[in-house]
Amino acid sequence: MSTSPQLQPTQNPLLEQLRPDILPEPVDWWPPAPGWWLLAGIAILVVLFLGYRLIRFYIHRRYRREALKAVKRLHQSAEKMKPAQLLGHYNRILKQASLAAFPDQDIAGLHGSQWLSFLDDSANTKGFTHGHGRALGSTRFAPAPEVDIEGLYRLASHWIRKHHV
Repeated sequence: MSTSPQLQPTQNPLLEQLRPDILPEPVDWWPPAPGWWLLAGIAILVVLFLGYRLIRFYIHRRYRREALKAVKRLHQSAEKMKPAQLLGHYNRILKQASLAAFPDQDIAGLHGSQWLSFLDDSANTKGFTHGHGRALGSTRFAPAPEVDIEGLYRLASHWIRKHHV
């Protein structure tokens, strides 16, 4: 077993002449490397795109918010109205929302069972042709139409929120 002799600084004068280790300057954080610029640019584009889509989504759904407010106001004052008048208001609100949601379709002329079928088809429901919404068809012109105020309110609100464009 051989052990290497430990050198004392005084024993080897050449070791004393060596300079201490010189460390490089730390890397600055600015300016960033080109990859970081690219990543920042992509992140800014993604944020702008998402912001644009969010604003567009918000603006596009404005008619839904307005229709829901109108239906809620109508429901709150429903007890003071005659049934035919109430049905007329519900029909008008749903027709306005339909025209805003489907501008390319001929909805203004729909009435009776065609109108109710359109409402059911666009919201994937059967509540207008077979439920409380039947009152919005031709029966709303009857002398004394029967109206389930709560059921019609829920159905109209459901259609406004859930119809697919």
